[in-house]
Amino acid sequence: MLFDFFNREPPLNPLSASFVCKVFILLATKKMGQLFESFQRQQGFIPSLMRHLATSSVADLLLKLCTCSDQQNELRDQVAQWLLNQDTLSLLFGLLGPNSTELERDNVTQLLQDLLRISRELRNHPLLDALLSVTSLAALANRAVDGEPLGGVLCRCIDVLQIAAELTKPGSDPIGLVPDEQRPETEADREFRQSVSTRLAEALLPVVDRLHHLLVSWPKGAPMPSTLGDLDPPLGHARLALSSLLAAAFELQNGALNARFRELHSLEALLDLLFVYEWNSLLHSNILKAVEAAVKDEAMFEHLVKECTVTEKITKFWQTPEEASAAPAMGTRPRRRGFMGHLTEIANLLVSQRDRVQMSEHQMQEWNNFTSGALVETNRRNETELGSRPLSGSDDDDSDFREVSFAPENEFRQSFKAYRTVEMTASFVEQFAFKEEDFSLQKQRASAFEERLAGLNFGVEGPSSTGQADMWSAPVQDLEDEDEWPERQITFENGQNAAPIGTLGGRTSSPRASSPADSSSDSISSDDEPPMEVEHAAPAPEPVTDPWGEQSTAANQEGWASWGEADKQPTFQRSDSAGFAFDGAAPVDPGAASRAANYEVATDSPQMEAETPSEEELSSNFHFLTSSGLLKAESSAS
Repeated sequence: MLFDFFNREPPLNPLSASFVCKVFILLATKKMGQLFESFQRQQGFIPSLMRHLATSSVADLLLKLCTCSDQQNELRDQVAQWLLNQDTLSLLFGLLGPNSTELERDNVTQLLQDLLRISRELRNHPLLDALLSVTSLAALANRAVDGEPLGGVLCRCIDVLQIAAELTKPGSDPIGLVPDEQRPETEADREFRQSVSTRLAEALLPVVDRLHHLLVSWPKGAPMPSTLGDLDPPLGHARLALSSLLAAAFELQNGALNARFRELHSLEALLDLLFVYEWNSLLHSNILKAVEAAVKDEAMFEHLVKECTVTEKITKFWQTPEEASAAPAMGTRPRRRGFMGHLTEIANLLVSQRDRVQMSEHQMQEWNNFTSGALVETNRRNETELGSRPLSGSDDDDSDFREVSFAPENEFRQSFKAYRTVEMTASFVEQFAFKEEDFSLQKQRASAFEERLAGLNFGVEGPSSTGQADMWSAPVQDLEDEDEWPERQITFENGQNAAPIGTLGGRTSSPRASSPADSSSDSISSDDEPPMEVEHAAPAPEPVTDPWGEQSTAANQEGWASWGEADKQPTFQRSDSAGFAFDGAAPVDPGAASRAANYEVATDSPQMEAETPSEEELSSNFHFLTSSGLLKAESSAS
């Protein structure tokens, strides 16, 4: 069923294709032996995959089958040989042609590049060795230049050849995790690089003429407007890719290739493009690589100086700061030529090879005047930061800004190894710790910072804050002078104290207050204590009983609550032992709400249920509350 999925007509559903390919990749990782047997039984499986390479997940599956890096060498070689027998490489190269879609060419290019990168690690791999053979590399080169020039085909083929050229450089990590300087190169690595370099040069040699012709006579495109003017004709992606491939070919240092380049004057054509497209930095970088490679070869260096007349071109197109200021303005700044940076590097490269330069006396005199004048001034200016400070170091004598040197990691390791070999002596303790003067500099810095901090003025000018202070001091003083709950001795009538109905803060309260006569001398007056707000608490729910039964009648006879006593008021307990009972009234002042929390509802007290206050007691309590300002007496009219 999984194999039949690839027999569908393209394009595949990307989500379904991703799921099916993921299943195949997992099977290839865990059960590659059984899966390989299924592949061999299927007819046309590889061609079916090639029809759907516009889907990226199918390209990932094919990459997994081509490498099999997690399998044993014997099984890996069997799968690779089976793929070769299925003409996998030929089918992939065919998809780079003009009849394929752009998406197919992109996926095939990425697949071939990944295979070439892995080939550095997977040596003696049948499929990867076949990909790096002269036949395969020549097929890619011929595919790039055959027929009518097509930028998409040319660029994709050159992208693959560029990865093959990278394999000829020492220390290149295909994954990019190990820096070049930390990757040791073995004899096998050097042999591999030399072998790839030879095969790539042999594959490129038959097509060098065609590549040079396309570079200098690519079909002109329509003028391209830019912020710096119209490019007529524009360089284009194809010629930029050709310059990159030719620079890589110069770096191969192959005698036959270099001889053909000298005959075609390919290096001179690249230098001419440098001055025509002065704002294309990618092109300038490729030309600089070609010049650096030419300097390493004696014949190419002589060709560069004599036939390419590189020194004359440098002095001709060199631009001084005065000339840049006089040039047409670009926005608000003078127009400086875009190739001046790369041109300076080429000039410095030739100066480093002064002894090898052979020119006429007149040309040598002109070159020496340039290198000792304009070039020296340009190098000095390039080595100076903005603000006229040199890049090499700092002239600041301030100790706070002095440079701190950090030892490399290998020096720390050597120091640690040396420390382990040193025998511990009796004076180790005295020698191990830091000396006291080592901390003096830090102390001086800290004290200087503290003195500077103490001298800072944090004063904020603004309106006077005297009024704000008075506004806050008045209520605070009132709170300090006020004694909200003074302790008072409360006496009750007849000298009898009723059983407490509630407690608060360790004090007890009684349902009976003193008489009006006694309250005039012993009770709390309205002047001593502010009025208090009392909130009613809901009475405890009565048990559900039959109102017509005998049990209800017995309850009334024993003094329990009845319908006639519905007006009975709850009794409150006060925190200063002044207990009393009263009905609710409107609050006297808004601040009494916070003090009402000092009272508790005692509706479920046994004393309340067992004893009902008399009319005289209720009257006495009411008189006390009204005289204290806790309740307002209703007018006679009401």
